[in-house]
Amino acid sequence: MDLWEKLLQENVLVDIGTDQTSLHNPWAGGYYPQGLTFEESNVLMAEDPAKFKIEVQKHCAHMLLVLQICRKGHVLF
Repeated sequence: MDLWEKLLQENVLVDIGTDQTSLHNPWAGGYYPQGLTFEESNVLMAEDPAKFKIEVQKHCAHMLLVLQICRKGHVLF
């Protein structure tokens, strides 16, 4: 379970947080999908970029969780 998901599920609000996802360049290492190691992600990115893109799209949904938390008063930068 992702940290953002857990915070939302438990209704835990923190004063301030950050997300280090580089979504300006997600297909070239700006984002590593949940469930894959750094090494696995790098191999998939190099050997099957189309599949890597699908995995990134599947897991970038965490940003929707972040938005839900922000609507409850969480400050994210």
